[in-house]
Amino acid sequence: MSQVAQSAKTHGETFDKIDLLRSRRKIADDLLRQWQIMHAHLKGAVGASRQFAEIDYVLGLQQLEVMIKKRKPELQDRFCILEKRLLVANDKDDPTGIAAAILLLNELATQVGVELGFESLCSMDSGTVVLSQIAALDESYMYRNLAKHLAGAGRWDELHELVGEGDGDHQQPWAQAKLRAEGSYARYVADVVVAWQEAYRRVQVPKSDGRQEAVLAQCIRYSLIVTSVNSQARELRAGAGRAGSEDRAVDSGAGIGGGGAGA
Repeated sequence: MSQVAQSAKTHGETFDKIDLLRSRRKIADDLLRQWQIMHAHLKGAVGASRQFAEIDYVLGLQQLEVMIKKRKPELQDRFCILEKRLLVANDKDDPTGIAAAILLLNELATQVGVELGFESLCSMDSGTVVLSQIAALDESYMYRNLAKHLAGAGRWDELHELVGEGDGDHQQPWAQAKLRAEGSYARYVADVVVAWQEAYRRVQVPKSDGRQEAVLAQCIRYSLIVTSVNSQARELRAGAGRAGSEDRAVDSGAGIGGGGAGA
């Protein structure tokens, strides 16, 4: 091959690479724009999700407080300190602080002889929790708040695997398990929002190895899941015990993507 031909070939390959990089950059920019639009619509859903995600904490604390007064009033001061510690950590969105407070409250509950099921995955040595095993614990605190504890333990890969499996917005095993247990997708939305917040945090840090596009795609997937579930919230029958109040919480954010107040 002549020097001229070789030079032309080299320049051609260079231009091809430039075009490929431009194409990838355009895809990334388009994904980011889509995500920014979705992010604005999701703010209402996040607020609604937090309301019902904290219901179990409130009910559990009330039960523990009553039993302490009945059985061991000398522990009441310690309970008040731990309760405040939990609420402060929750207000600060501090998963580690929440998990630590829950562990101490669980120890306190054991002293009183109350089985609240307050547990944290931070203390677990084993790896991924199998969905089929968790599905048998429909009424336990652990089952209802598994995603939150995975987040508290920093086990993000397991969290993404848990809430993002399957094809289609309503085909994830975790979504179906939540629906069977609660009669509502409300808690599943809360779990997805936890995963979405971590993905959004990760996407703010530029990646040099090409993973940023994957994280952007993950963010958009989560936003579409939340949008889809909320858009169908009014079709879910209110009732099934405590799920009724959760359905109303989701309804308050059901307008996203569908002409609601936040859209």
